[in-house]
Amino acid sequence: MSLIALVQPTRRGAAIVLDADQDAAVTSIVEGPGNVVVVGPPGSGKTSVVAAAAARAVAAGVRPDRLLVLAPTRAAAASLRDVVSAAVDKATGVPVVRTAASVAHAILAARAESEGEPPPSLITGADQDAILRDLLAGHARGEGSRPDWRDVVPDEATLLPGFRAELRDLIMRATEAGLDPEGLSDLAARTGRREWAAAAEVLGEYLDNVMWRTLLEGQGLRYDPAGVAREAAVALDTWEPAWGPAPEWDLVIVDDYQDATAAVIALVEAMAHVGARVALVGNADESVQGYRGAVPSALGEATKAAGRHAFDASLVRLTTNHRQPEALAKAVDDIVARIGTQSVGSARRPSSDLMPEHDGADAGASRRNSRGPSPVCAVACDRRGAQALEARARLGAGPVASHGGHRALQWSTAGAPRGPPVCGRAVRVARRRSRASRTGGHRAASWHDARRGWRA
Repeated sequence: MSLIALVQPTRRGAAIVLDADQDAAVTSIVEGPGNVVVVGPPGSGKTSVVAAAAARAVAAGVRPDRLLVLAPTRAAAASLRDVVSAAVDKATGVPVVRTAASVAHAILAARAESEGEPPPSLITGADQDAILRDLLAGHARGEGSRPDWRDVVPDEATLLPGFRAELRDLIMRATEAGLDPEGLSDLAARTGRREWAAAAEVLGEYLDNVMWRTLLEGQGLRYDPAGVAREAAVALDTWEPAWGPAPEWDLVIVDDYQDATAAVIALVEAMAHVGARVALVGNADESVQGYRGAVPSALGEATKAAGRHAFDASLVRLTTNHRQPEALAKAVDDIVARIGTQSVGSARRPSSDLMPEHDGADAGASRRNSRGPSPVCAVACDRRGAQALEARARLGAGPVASHGGHRALQWSTAGAPRGPPVCGRAVRVARRRSRASRTGGHRAASWHDARRGWRA
């Protein structure tokens, strides 16, 4: 017979120890008077600033139901919720840490209740996939709008789960950007993207399907997670006095703002318009949700007094690295200082003494030609320019790693004859399959960097 011993849990409410930069950031967030942007590199304690600011705001008299901390994902919200709860160290009665979709749903539910309508619901990813599967299967049988996917994918590919996932992602990004089927179709016509025109037809059928299911089941309105934040922003902007008091907050703290999408930014702007002070915490260099529509440049734009994504916010920087020894942190800083930045939203600050003068032009600026921007040619051009000017950064001394043989071939051609080494079998395989090997482009694949021994 086993015995179970109950052990008192470790107290989580211990005070967070802040350095001088963190304390200044927390003071700016809590005491104001205006909006604040807090930027710091990895390990600088941004999450500690968010938690300490929430705790100090509650201690200063901000009611928990008037305080909101936004996280970019449910997993991030769950993790941050534990940290903030430990810092506040008292029962709040309401969730302080939430995702934008959760807050948006609450706003739309409040509007529906004031109008005597059933509460809205969010469409799950499984529901979205099921609806698209039924629509695409119907198209294969000759039913519905029959979008034209010719020269995009074979007809049989439209029934594959991978295609359905890509189509769903495109539709969600369009919804998040506020594009209806007509808007997406117009964008397709302006850009010559046939797949977007076909997706616009599917989007129209998808929205009709969702609406009919709502009417037949007698439920409240159903919203996609990608579009619910924008719908909530519109609801706040157009709130009618007859609906009662609009949802309001005194202080809104957004963690990882570099991963905020355009819809989330619109929601935060709507909150600010109804009286909330906002604190935006993040680092544009750490954005990992770009493929889902994140706008990392918005962090720097928030410091502007007017314009797109402007909040006229004061800027506070965190400079101390709490994860790495000082020598290692300095070595990392010296390396990343050579990389271009995302305006003031980047924690990295480029070192001017590492880059040569370049006729008044930014050596890291993108080069454009008549066919549009080319990141491959831009970086290769910059590296060749730095080599020619004998830059102290020595940008041409290291190899370039690329994704896939096609891009590796682009790198090797753009870097020839004295450009950055491009390593790997992918270059040779790609070259055999390209016309460049028949037009003299083969010379870029055989040169050798004697200083490092890298061979392509």
